[in-house]
Amino acid sequence: AYFYVEGARSARENGNYALAELRLAQIPPLVAIFDDSLTPFNAVVIRADIYSERGDHQAAISTYQRAQLQPYYLAMGANGQAFVHQNMGITYNNMGAPQLAEYSLRKAIELYTEAGN
Repeated sequence: AYFYVEGARSARENGNYALAELRLAQIPPLVAIFDDSLTPFNAVVIRADIYSERGDHQAAISTYQRAQLQPYYLAMGANGQAFVHQNMGITYNNMGAPQLAEYSLRKAIELYTEAGN
């Protein structure tokens, strides 16, 4: 499953969103076999990043919020949680919601500071 996540990440970074979506769709059956909490979390974040890069900001925000409900998010600590808030802040800013962007980015800074970054 890890390689499908990395394949999706690579495809997203190269702008091949169709391939990224295909790789993401292949992950759930594999996760059911291997019971890995990191892989579904990464898949959700990559999907949110794809939505954000495509300009579908509301779908990106909803997906980042789903990432916050993943078991891995709760276990990953302040540094990883800050990353999700940072991405949400950037997305809120891109959709013209400066107050929500500021809230998310302040939360990210708070978490990064807590993590010692």
